[in-house]
Amino acid sequence: MNQIMFDGPWAPINEAHADQGNIKARFTCIKSKYSNQRRRSVDNVEAYDIKPVDKFVCENSSNSSLTMLDLSYSTISVIEKNSFKNFINLNYLSLAYNKMPTFTKPMFAGLGNLKVLIISHNLISFLENSTFDYLKQLETLDISKNPLLGYCFKNFPKDLFSPLVNLKQLYLQGNANVTFDQYPNQALKLLKRLNILGVDGLNNSSFNTDLKFLNNLIWIQIGLYGTKCSIKNFQDDFFENTPYLTNLKVWETQGIVLPPNLKHLHAFRFTQFGLILLFQEIRNKSSLYKVDFSSSYTPEWGQGVLPSTVTYANFGANYCRNLTKRFFENNTVLTNLRINDNLLAEVIAADQKGDIFSTLDKLELLDLAENIIYELPFPIMSKLQNLKIIDLSTNKISTLNVSLANCSRLTYIDLSRNSISWITRNTLDDLDTIAANHTIYLDLTFNPLPCTCKGLPIIFWLAHTNVYLLSKDFLTCSDEDNNYIKMGNAEKMLKTLQIHCVSKELTLFICLFSAVCIALVVLLLTMYRFRWRLRYLRTVAIGKLLGFESTLPNNLRYKYDAYILYTDETRSFVLQDCVQELEVNRGHRLCIEERDFMPGTYTVSAIVSAVQNSAKTVPVVTPEFYDGEYAEYGLKMAVMEEIFSRRSVLHLCIYKPVSADDMSRDLLSVLRKNRFTEFPADDEMTPEARLTFWNQMSRSISHNPAED
Repeated sequence: MNQIMFDGPWAPINEAHADQGNIKARFTCIKSKYSNQRRRSVDNVEAYDIKPVDKFVCENSSNSSLTMLDLSYSTISVIEKNSFKNFINLNYLSLAYNKMPTFTKPMFAGLGNLKVLIISHNLISFLENSTFDYLKQLETLDISKNPLLGYCFKNFPKDLFSPLVNLKQLYLQGNANVTFDQYPNQALKLLKRLNILGVDGLNNSSFNTDLKFLNNLIWIQIGLYGTKCSIKNFQDDFFENTPYLTNLKVWETQGIVLPPNLKHLHAFRFTQFGLILLFQEIRNKSSLYKVDFSSSYTPEWGQGVLPSTVTYANFGANYCRNLTKRFFENNTVLTNLRINDNLLAEVIAADQKGDIFSTLDKLELLDLAENIIYELPFPIMSKLQNLKIIDLSTNKISTLNVSLANCSRLTYIDLSRNSISWITRNTLDDLDTIAANHTIYLDLTFNPLPCTCKGLPIIFWLAHTNVYLLSKDFLTCSDEDNNYIKMGNAEKMLKTLQIHCVSKELTLFICLFSAVCIALVVLLLTMYRFRWRLRYLRTVAIGKLLGFESTLPNNLRYKYDAYILYTDETRSFVLQDCVQELEVNRGHRLCIEERDFMPGTYTVSAIVSAVQNSAKTVPVVTPEFYDGEYAEYGLKMAVMEEIFSRRSVLHLCIYKPVSADDMSRDLLSVLRKNRFTEFPADDEMTPEARLTFWNQMSRSISHNPAED
């Protein structure tokens, strides 16, 4: 006993037995719930799945409530008569993708309420004249893809469709021998309510006057996916007998003549030559408002010009690389533009002024999905004030920085499946402004949003914005190690990041503050240690600005033999004794502050200038030496002059004895180098001692160039 199982909207209980190698199955049909239904497209409709059987019989069952039945892909080759007699309320029946060689009137007994019948993709080679006699309520009939059927009069007798007084849609594509067959015009002329007709493109046939009075026939499909239209060039009168035709769908032809009142044109798989002819045809079609050239293999469509009357345009899946403002320059009424699945990344990135779409102020839908777009210029949508829907999914956008300030009517933005890791503040503010006025939906799924401390502003916005985020709990993000993680609840992620980042920021702040403090202390200590060098350099610079220049005559002698540093206590000694003994008696030139410093000059600069222009700097040392206003400063400048000029500058005149404890380190350093002359004490003062002192001082301040 073979058991054949089914799944779908109905579940037959069957018994099967072997009968000379042929499987025969009898079914008792029962109703089941429409749960977990799978859907499959059958060319022109969608249908539910049922698994295979070879022969269908359904008897002694009550199925008065069943309305839809799908037996497609069931390998059925035989249907017993009266199999559907109990399906009195059935209005949808699909027998597509089976192995039926023919259909007869008894097979459809009981289907008086059927509205949709799909018998495409079978092996039909013959149809009886009375096949559809029971189907008076039928509205849609699909007989496509039965290549053995043909369009000959034998298979399409003139009364074949006469019972189908309510038929609105008829699909016959994929049946004809495109070289020899003729359209079954006599059979078609009886379908007074026919709206949509699908036929093959026949090279030697056209619609004759039999169809001229089908005033409901507004849509014709020529060809079908997987079939090829053999019409290389349509004759001018091809549509002469279809005066009410407003919609045309054509597959794979090179050239075309359009119906006079055409409003809606679908043209698939056109060659480049065919597209050129097509653009020439539609240029002057004032009635045309919808064009669909998707999947036409025409990568150069962007170099044409869109007709001025078109409100809907689809140029998707054409691998176009070039699109200019010229394409839209004649059109100001376009509301729906689909240019997805092209290669417009470079041309979009180069449009930094937003020129391409600048004339489309009526546009409501813009589809730019699957264009490998990596950059959106900021003003690219600034002129689209009526835009409602933007699809930018499946691109390579990493940073979203686009102006939406003028797109106040936006209701939906699809940015899923990009590489977005940052959204600028301007864009976020524009989205919030729109959301404050009406609901706007945003899809950011499958993007590496930043779950990092740097990305806190983005996560904060996601957690608090009024923009409706689609699949908000399924957003993904990238952490600091570039690992993709599920964001989950944005508010929870925000709190987690805030705790992590505050701790991190505090640590970073403490480290930076400590480093700055340490650097500042080191700097201050360094400045303090070298304070006199810094003061010396500063004073030299100021002195140069004020005109204090070091002068060294051609004979290499300094301007002064000695610059005398003294205090009020030693003032008379310097002005009287030193001047008399060294200048008058021995011919030296001394620099003395009270006499040689120009009144009103900057004193510290004058001191440095005196040190630089004197062969020696001679401090007159007493216990009160450091009580002088500029004594220490002059001494320090002389020490700095020794360091920077690398010459012997200081020579001490010990006027009164000073203990080593009371001397500065600079004075002790000079003493250790034995560069001093000691004035005789009162109890040792003799004419000879006095003379010896002044002679020693004279020799000490005499400028010998070799010493430098």
